[in-house]
Amino acid sequence: MTRGLLNGACDFWMLGWDTIPAGYVTTARVRQRFIPGERFWQYGGAVSTSGAPVGLVGSFLAGWCAGSDGILPYWNTMGGRDWSKADDLAIFYSGRNYARGARSYPGALPGLRMKIMRRAQQDIEYLQLLSQATGWTRDTVRQALATYADDPASPSFMFKNLTPERADAMRAAVVQTLMGAHH
Repeated sequence: MTRGLLNGACDFWMLGWDTIPAGYVTTARVRQRFIPGERFWQYGGAVSTSGAPVGLVGSFLAGWCAGSDGILPYWNTMGGRDWSKADDLAIFYSGRNYARGARSYPGALPGLRMKIMRRAQQDIEYLQLLSQATGWTRDTVRQALATYADDPASPSFMFKNLTPERADAMRAAVVQTLMGAHH
């Protein structure tokens, strides 16, 4: 950590997600107030293989509400067992002996977790678009998301109890609002 030595030289700040909500939210919010224009990205682990897929969407929403402009999940797909066995950080699998059958495919195959991550990234892109629409700001979008948060009165929104149905409803509301803003 450079502790501010790059202020004015760099407008990008990457913070580990494992400190959420305390460290990340505090650091991001304070820096946003005193260094306007600085962009924040977060990185960290994702939901476990036994966790509900919507948990990744909730994690991305929490990060965006905390001030992140982008989210980079920490994945480990550089070989070893991650290519052949489900792992909390794997998103690709080997095409060899696909589904323990006789079929093999050349190269790596994307896992469901990668597709869920793409869906979560698209949700964040929709929120970014809405925050730039007429009559909306990032803060007003964040406040609109409060109804989907675990505790709407909390200063740090978490979405651990988000269900697929609620995520779909949130997505539909954002898209409907965006469509109305452009017509």
